[in-house]
Amino acid sequence: MTIEYHPDLLFADLVDTLGRDHLVLLDLLISNESEFSPTILLLSETQMLDYFMRYLRRLSTRWGISKRKLQADERLEGVMSVLIRTRLEIDRLVAAELFPYGAGPLTRRLLAIEQLYEDSGDDDAEQL
Repeated sequence: MTIEYHPDLLFADLVDTLGRDHLVLLDLLISNESEFSPTILLLSETQMLDYFMRYLRRLSTRWGISKRKLQADERLEGVMSVLIRTRLEIDRLVAAELFPYGAGPLTRRLLAIEQLYEDSGDDDAEQL
């Protein structure tokens, strides 16, 4: 039996491991500490940010494939919910001048994915 590791399902696993809590994901992006827990090795801030940006880039450039893979596994809405809530929280922190680094590239990428998600919802509605 061959096990296939698909990047979208691995990210969905991360989201599930974090309890689908956008604040935990955000903490991983801005915390400068590394921790180990029995279920997951929590990366340093820069490693997590690098992984997150790479995944978001992949998600946006391969949206159709990623969307179908996550939908087939019934995980698209959960992942998108966390991504959207993460962006909203980053926007709130930036407005309050509490975000520790320039969030422009991150929020632009998240907004682009959110737009793809909303547009694909319109496409799905038209097919009905």
